[in-house]
Amino acid sequence: MQGEFRLRQMVGRMEHAADVAVAIEPADRDEVSVAPDAFTWLRDVYGPRAVIERPVNDRLVAEAVEGVRYALTRVGRPGGLRSP
Repeated sequence: MQGEFRLRQMVGRMEHAADVAVAIEPADRDEVSVAPDAFTWLRDVYGPRAVIERPVNDRLVAEAVEGVRYALTRVGRPGGLRSP
């Protein structure tokens, strides 16, 4: 199963946004991975000299993985995850 999502949230007066693509495949255990080229989009937006290896990347990946694990723990519950 695959899905693409656009997430938006206001924090104070600053908008935070994320475009997320998810692929779900059957497995023996829950495993979450982030593509090694997850930040190359920065070059598409800011040009070929854009810095894509940034200190904040590890934090962004950790938060994405945490969000996926949160969802995975709820998928098997009665009612599971539902679309809004």
